[in-house]
Amino acid sequence: MMQTEQFNETWGRLSKTITHVIKGIPIASHTEWTNSFLDVYKICIAYPVPLHRDMYKNLETLLTAHTMEIYEEALSNEDKIVQKYARSWKTFNEGAKSLNLLFGHFNDLFVVPVKQRDPDFIRISEDDHLQVYKEIEQLALDTWKKIMIEPLGERLVGAVLSEITAVRRGPKAKVIAASSEIPKSFVSVERFNLKLPHELYENMFEKPFLKETDAYYKAEAEKLLGNCTCSEYMKQILELKADEEFRSKSYLDGHSFRKAAKCVQQRLIFDHITFLQTGCIDMIKTNQQEDLFHMYLLLRSDSTYLRYMSEELQKHVSAKGIQTLTNVAAETNNNNSATLFVKHVLEVYDESKKLIKDLFNSDNVFEIAIDRAINEIVNHRYDKDKPSRSPDLVCKYCDWILKSSHKGKITQEEAQKELERAITVFRYIEDKDVFQRFYSRSLAKRLLNQSSQQDLESEMIKELRIVCGYEFISKLQCMYQDVRTSEGHTRKFNENFAAKGEPVDPHLTVNVLQTGAWPLLEPQTTFNLPDVLTRSFGEFCTFYKTNNKGKSLSWLHHLSTAEVKMQVTPKTYHVTLSTFQLSIVLLFNHTDQLSVSDISKATALPMKEIHQNLNALVNAEILKCQADISKEVNDAVVVCINENFHNKRTRFRVAVQQSTKEQHIETTKARASVEVDRKLYLRAAIARIMKSKRECQHNDLIQEVLTTSRGRFTPGIQLIKLTIEYLIDKTYLERHPDKKDTYLYVA
Repeated sequence: MMQTEQFNETWGRLSKTITHVIKGIPIASHTEWTNSFLDVYKICIAYPVPLHRDMYKNLETLLTAHTMEIYEEALSNEDKIVQKYARSWKTFNEGAKSLNLLFGHFNDLFVVPVKQRDPDFIRISEDDHLQVYKEIEQLALDTWKKIMIEPLGERLVGAVLSEITAVRRGPKAKVIAASSEIPKSFVSVERFNLKLPHELYENMFEKPFLKETDAYYKAEAEKLLGNCTCSEYMKQILELKADEEFRSKSYLDGHSFRKAAKCVQQRLIFDHITFLQTGCIDMIKTNQQEDLFHMYLLLRSDSTYLRYMSEELQKHVSAKGIQTLTNVAAETNNNNSATLFVKHVLEVYDESKKLIKDLFNSDNVFEIAIDRAINEIVNHRYDKDKPSRSPDLVCKYCDWILKSSHKGKITQEEAQKELERAITVFRYIEDKDVFQRFYSRSLAKRLLNQSSQQDLESEMIKELRIVCGYEFISKLQCMYQDVRTSEGHTRKFNENFAAKGEPVDPHLTVNVLQTGAWPLLEPQTTFNLPDVLTRSFGEFCTFYKTNNKGKSLSWLHHLSTAEVKMQVTPKTYHVTLSTFQLSIVLLFNHTDQLSVSDISKATALPMKEIHQNLNALVNAEILKCQADISKEVNDAVVVCINENFHNKRTRFRVAVQQSTKEQHIETTKARASVEVDRKLYLRAAIARIMKSKRECQHNDLIQEVLTTSRGRFTPGIQLIKLTIEYLIDKTYLERHPDKKDTYLYVA
């Protein structure tokens, strides 16, 4: 058991070690350091006389005396007070950590159990409850705070701020190591203060630093504004910001970085945002990419101002694109206008996407802005009295690509690449249902005329499905499948009759089309089928009905074609004619000339059809006529065979050219049918939504309908309201008797 005399001797050895540790003097030997641990342990377990309190008080006295020496030394050399403080703090801080290790047994016995309220903790003395001990490291830090920081804090902070100001005005960003230790010590000295660990740092350093920073950069901004253009100003403040961020990492604690950055941004950027925004508009118009990049770096921290920049870019891209496409929209050549339209939209798209990738790091704010700009360009009404032409033009472009690939003008890989780019434009079309109507018509013609490659047609349908879903392409898929299935019907039909030894002559290739899928109307014209075709058609009807019970066929002669071997001169030609043209040409097998009246009686075709097909045959120089039949024809007009017929190609097609007026009427009818479909779609959509919800508030219902319809078209609010009223009138819905603007589903 240790007595008081032994304690004095032990403390004498221990105090020497403590002094060496706190002053950063190396311990003489490892044995001495190990013995010091043993001395602490003996004092802590002394009994019956508790000696740990004396050791704690002696240690506190020793730390106070040592810290006072440092304090007095710092005061004696005030010019170098920062350097002296920094050196002493580093030594003292490391010493405090080592002392905590040395007095670990004391901490374990008299500090930790009290902090954790250990019920098994046995007090060595009944008076221990009157004494609250601190961990030795905390005791050292509190001593430093009381003797060094509290009296010298203002002087130290003032000196540090003066040095920071001098560094800011220097030519390059740099950090003075001694000065950076001051604010760090304010944080580190409070590391045992778990409730308010940054209170001392904030009050003594952070607040004065932010105040000084605010005043400095406010003055600096005003000075720069008087001497710089917007471009020069941005370069200068970017350098200032970078330098300040570099210094902040050394001077400031981590939780102050954002406050300091916000202060700098406020004075350099946001206080002069009008000046920057005015410059931003000019930069966008003149495509000053470097300046735009600098502007982005300055504004990206604030979503509001960054959104303003993106909106200005959106306006510029949209206006420029619309101006470029104004002349294209007026182009009368459909294929040419379609190609130019898609080409120019993609140019704007590619340029804009490259711009935001290179300058704005593909920032989502700018991605959205560019998408809106492209949407405005694509859906703009270039003729205010007419709807947007984009569905029609994109459809014509796809049609041209698919036909060009079939003709060998472009390779299949090139065609696929162009179709993918066309899909890029298609994504921005709002009236996708209008595109669907136009595309189904053009697809029908390509499939029936075999003027495209089926692999490309299938790929195009898949791409449309990815964008709009299965419902959008269900009819297109059905059309494509009908043609594939029809090949099987034709093969079986020919094999069946070949097995009987009765081959069908002439050879038939029949496309059996589902009425609900194809955008084809049954002809309202009378027509006498040529005798040469009567047997073949009748045999196929019998074959189909035998193998498909309950189904009937309706022949679309106005869409049928025939390949005819024609020999007026010694040279033989293979000509593709429509069935109506064939019926007219076959009449000349028995005579050299016929009147229009004779043709009408023989074919039973109406005069409009006779005029169109005769005009096509005369233009192809198969027939000739003395009268001008380009505009009109009458019964007395005589048509004869052209015995001097000549064509460079041995295979060619005679096509009936559709007039511009007829094309316009067809387009108008297509759009009118789309409007009817939209009404039906909205009725069904609202009914489905209400059936699932049973009860829905007006604005929520409007939003649900808009979301549901977005893949096909964007309905107007007024149209949705009228549809709701229609469903109420038809008793599908009713207004809630007790809740305003709320609808109920009527089962």
